[in-house]
Amino acid sequence: MTMTLNGRWRMKDCTNCKAYFDAIHCPEEHMRKVMNTIEMIKTNPNWCVEDLTMTPTTIRRCLYINGELMKDSGDIPFDVERETMSACGRPAKVRMMHNSPTKMTRTEVGNNFGTTTTFEVTGDMMTVTNKATGCGTTCVTHYTRC
Repeated sequence: MTMTLNGRWRMKDCTNCKAYFDAIHCPEEHMRKVMNTIEMIKTNPNWCVEDLTMTPTTIRRCLYINGELMKDSGDIPFDVERETMSACGRPAKVRMMHNSPTKMTRTEVGNNFGTTTTFEVTGDMMTVTNKATGCGTTCVTHYTRC
């Protein structure tokens, strides 16, 4: 199976992030970091790059901020619910699913929050849609292939 999600992805824009973070009761420190990143990509398009490495059974996400490796997820198995940390650093049950060659989904359920995040590739564009469980507030981030 071809893994079109593989590769380096440059953050292009993000919409409705603050409302989404408010809906999931995101920690203030994480919210500040992300909001700063959104501002920085306006003047430095290489500020935020994600490197995705997929196999048929795992995904690895490395996040680079201004060229420096800030986060390395390690190899995360697909279709296994794990007790780990959410994307915003809170304890949660997290499951990654490889839906198709162009799509994967992450679900997170923690104390007082739940999210579903879809990563979908069309050509050289990746759209990441975060949806808060319950209220349905969404945040959409676009990436372009490096």
